[in-house]
Amino acid sequence: MKDEKRSTSELIEELGRASKEWQKTFDASNDAIFVLDKDQHILRANKKAEQLFHRPSSELIGRRCWEIVHGTTKPLPECPCVRTKDSLLRETMDLQVGQSWLQVTVDPIIDATGKFDGAVHLVTDITERKRTEEELRGSEERYRTLFQFAPDAYYLNDMKGTFVAGNRAAERITGYSTKELVGSSFLKLDILSVRQIPKAAALLLKNGLGLPTGPDEFVLNRKDGTKVTVEIHTVPVEIQGRKIVLGLARDVTERKQAAEALLESEEKYRFLAENIADVIWTMDFEGNLTYISPSVENMQGYRAEELIGQPLAALMPPESAKKTREVIEKSLADPQGGTNISLEARHKDGRSIPIEVTAGFIRDDQGRPRSIIGTTRDVTERKQLQDQLLQSQKMESVGRLAGGVAHDFNNLLTIIMSSCSLMTSELREGDPLLDDVRHIDDAGNRAVSLTRQLLAFSRRQMLQTKVIDLNLILDDLDKMLRRLIGEDIDIETDLDPNIWKVEADPGQIEQIVLNLAVNARDAMPGVGKLTIETANIELDEEYARNHVGVMPGPYVMLAVSDTGSGMDKETTAQVFDPFFTTKEKDKGTGLGLSTVYGIVKQHGGNIWVYSEPGKGTTFKIYLPKSTSTKKAASSTPAPVTDSRGTETVLVVEDEAAVLKLAVRMLERKGYNVLAARDGLEGQGVANTHEGPIHLLLTDVVMPRMGGKALAQKLLTTRPELKVLYMSGYTDNAIVHHGVLDKDTHFVQKPFSGDSLAQKVREVIDYRKDNSK
Repeated sequence: MKDEKRSTSELIEELGRASKEWQKTFDASNDAIFVLDKDQHILRANKKAEQLFHRPSSELIGRRCWEIVHGTTKPLPECPCVRTKDSLLRETMDLQVGQSWLQVTVDPIIDATGKFDGAVHLVTDITERKRTEEELRGSEERYRTLFQFAPDAYYLNDMKGTFVAGNRAAERITGYSTKELVGSSFLKLDILSVRQIPKAAALLLKNGLGLPTGPDEFVLNRKDGTKVTVEIHTVPVEIQGRKIVLGLARDVTERKQAAEALLESEEKYRFLAENIADVIWTMDFEGNLTYISPSVENMQGYRAEELIGQPLAALMPPESAKKTREVIEKSLADPQGGTNISLEARHKDGRSIPIEVTAGFIRDDQGRPRSIIGTTRDVTERKQLQDQLLQSQKMESVGRLAGGVAHDFNNLLTIIMSSCSLMTSELREGDPLLDDVRHIDDAGNRAVSLTRQLLAFSRRQMLQTKVIDLNLILDDLDKMLRRLIGEDIDIETDLDPNIWKVEADPGQIEQIVLNLAVNARDAMPGVGKLTIETANIELDEEYARNHVGVMPGPYVMLAVSDTGSGMDKETTAQVFDPFFTTKEKDKGTGLGLSTVYGIVKQHGGNIWVYSEPGKGTTFKIYLPKSTSTKKAASSTPAPVTDSRGTETVLVVEDEAAVLKLAVRMLERKGYNVLAARDGLEGQGVANTHEGPIHLLLTDVVMPRMGGKALAQKLLTTRPELKVLYMSGYTDNAIVHHGVLDKDTHFVQKPFSGDSLAQKVREVIDYRKDNSK
């Protein structure tokens, strides 16, 4: 019995020692440990738990574990204690608390019946591990990003050439996705041509021996069939005990193309330098030529080889040579840019040539000038074009002025001439005033002729175009020309029988021919020959580039040539200027050729003069080929009919004197005339007039309401109304570029009483099909 008590005593003592040892072990753990009952109350907590949660054991015992660990009043849905109670298995979760990370591990305590009887709750501070993992993930992500987004293709393949991995550049270069590449080889994907396979196999063999390779050039067949040239480097590596080849493939297609382009460029520029019209040259800083292209012979008559070593200034007159030296010295002082100067060059035969020199520096690797390179261009044609442009602009400006002056006279002349017409009809023969009136009328007619010439020059006259055959016009003029020119001058015609049709005003074309013929006659005071030609001509883009205002295309050429005295360059440059003449005083107005110029331009054509002193003169006119399929019209004018009538005419004119005269002139011809001073008043008169109105005679440009707007309004209620427009303008609502709209009737101011009455009668009798 005594032995049993001793054994019990010893057992209790041993248990006490064991308990102390367990507590030491319990407290020595680097992890926080809680012992929980089956309702998750904390029964025991070690020292690490006190340190980790900053509470003594007395404040931990009896509390629910989630209150301490999670800081909540009830367990989280993912709480491992709750999961362990249900599963009777170890449950784990990672939990972030502030800046720290904790790993919570819960093991169940199971009683003898197999039921849940509590748990051991282990909390480990894994903040450092998490940080390390995060850094590792960041590092892996960086390298993965570098791998994926590197501009060159990176890939891994095994020793048999099977792809293990590839980046985006590999996809871009090959055209295959990573999914298509991995597990396949260059043989399966047919990336290499048959001729390149042995070369690729040799690389794999070297890699198998542990040797790096490269750079090696391959031409790959991309998935879409296109080719790409790559430069490949490989190096064998070992990853997790497995031998792998790391490859880098760089797309050098552009570099190869650039190298080939450079060779081609060198050949091309060599060809250009030796065949271009411009002269290309290089020289040293002393001004001596070190190279000059063969084109110098065409430009200046020297062979290239005889100029090498000679100063560039030897090809120029003294003033240009001096200017060249000054520019070179200035450029050397500030050698950052080039230069562009206009000079005179000297031909081997002594002629001067206008040139443009562009020069810069050839530099060494440090950007320092080591020689001068330049080009010389013959700008003779450009200067000619500039002269043409200036002449064209001058003619345009003078034309606008002339047109404006002519227009301002139209209303005045209408009043003068119409008044003369009325006075003449009222004065008897023998009346002393009749001669005075006739003198005024003659002066008015001369003024009308002058203003019409000015309008023709300024391209503001009215054209009534038709599809015509120039040959027919010239045939009709033949007899008149022979009477006009005289018997001493021979007239010769060379007319193309297959001439194209043109759209033109026949009367204006006749005026062109007559004016040119008269000028030719005056240039041949004795015996001579006048030649008139027609031909079909295609003006190409090169011709258009060398002639200002010309559009390429098909034209009909009309040429008038004489064997007269000819003209020098200065005279030729002014020949189309209004009021310019070489004739004696009172022998000409100086408007003949100006009129021709304006008519041609208004028809969309061009005129050029070629002349030399003592060698005669040729005028060449180019009129655009007609695109119309209409039959060519005859130039014979319509017969004149009786101009009297009894119809009702509404006259609308804002110029009071013109209105009064128009009314009087028409009333004298028997017409019933209604009058209005502008469009609105005209509309009111028409609305209140109960009878028919057969014709509206209206000015085009008026205040408040213009003639065209008035006509449109009246035609809605009087559809049978005929309309006759009158105006001193041509650039207005009823015309386009001086050409009348179809079926539009027009009388140009100034007009006489008879011409107005004749036009009124013609319009009233007009049918759209021209039948009477």
